[in-house]
Amino acid sequence: MPRPWISQVRGSHRLSVFNNISSGSWSQLFTWGIDEINRIFREQGVPVLFERAGSREAANVEVGVSTGRASFTFRGQAYSLEMDQHRMHGRTYKAPGGNSEIESAFVFLPADPQMTLPRSSRSTGIHVLRLILLHELVHCTGLSDSDHSNNDIFNGYPDYHIGDTAADDRIGFMGRDGRVFFPPYYISAETAGKIRRIW
Repeated sequence: MPRPWISQVRGSHRLSVFNNISSGSWSQLFTWGIDEINRIFREQGVPVLFERAGSREAANVEVGVSTGRASFTFRGQAYSLEMDQHRMHGRTYKAPGGNSEIESAFVFLPADPQMTLPRSSRSTGIHVLRLILLHELVHCTGLSDSDHSNNDIFNGYPDYHIGDTAADDRIGFMGRDGRVFFPPYYISAETAGKIRRIW
């Protein structure tokens, strides 16, 4: 079920995001992800603009990478979430303020998502990493797992295409005319409508 942000954030129609990714394959994707989610939202008329925050204190959202246990602090209290660093999905924790509205959000990306091969596994490629990041940024708007779609980047039950190399790996979904894989990246009118209703 969607959860709105506190009124101060909703009124601004902006989410400021702090980049807590220090190294690794994710480190070069943060700026791209902010620009791409803004492009996607503009195309669907979603009234939310993501902005890069210069500090953790100035941010509504913090994005980091987890190697197994994701830890963060909110209002002086420590929290942690279990994550599998090899699974191809992230986790977004939305910290409640008054009336269960969202006051802050914490995004954790898997350190080394792996594509499962017939006899082994290997690190997946950039197209899959990009999809995971964009999917979690959609969660930051207030949508939950129960709001997952079946036909865009917010798909909750994706199909995987194992490429000959990691650069050829893709995530997608089963469409009416067969499998559809990303890129290009987009949200459906249905997902856009769910976001607009809480903003």
